[in-house]
Amino acid sequence: MKILATFDGSTFSEATLVQLTMMADLPTVEFIFLGVADLPQGRLQHPPAERTAETLPTANAVLVDAPEPKWAENKGQAVERRRAQLNDYLQDLAAKLPKGAVVKIKTEISDDAATAIVDCAKRNATDVIVMATHSRGPLAQALLGSTASSVVRSGVAPVLLVHPKDGSRA
Repeated sequence: MKILATFDGSTFSEATLVQLTMMADLPTVEFIFLGVADLPQGRLQHPPAERTAETLPTANAVLVDAPEPKWAENKGQAVERRRAQLNDYLQDLAAKLPKGAVVKIKTEISDDAATAIVDCAKRNATDVIVMATHSRGPLAQALLGSTASSVVRSGVAPVLLVHPKDGSRA
């Protein structure tokens, strides 16, 4: 049985560990821990300095001395850094499962978490998706959308939704 467990780095998503620990006793269970993170941008090495401006009286124009910013990392490096951080985080979570549990780690850098989860479930032919829900109200869900709702509606696999408040009591 393949179980896809999703994590976004929040304490909400870690609430599923209680259920995953119980599922680890199932025969021939294999976990796929999927971490999904937003696409990062590069980071400036130093914040931009104050720009000096000189008014040119004859041309009624402004000359701005704006040196090119120095980057600490470009976008590709930022993505790789975020992927490595996410991988380390998932490895730490996998270590919390009982010894001997088979866990594969997968990371996705995407601005659409629901699509990344559904695609991963299809590629790996998962039997169950386990994920936490933030349980937003109907108005917030309508405005912000819901990753959990989108995954459930996809129908790619049965989904076990864990509410963080209920996860610690299970």
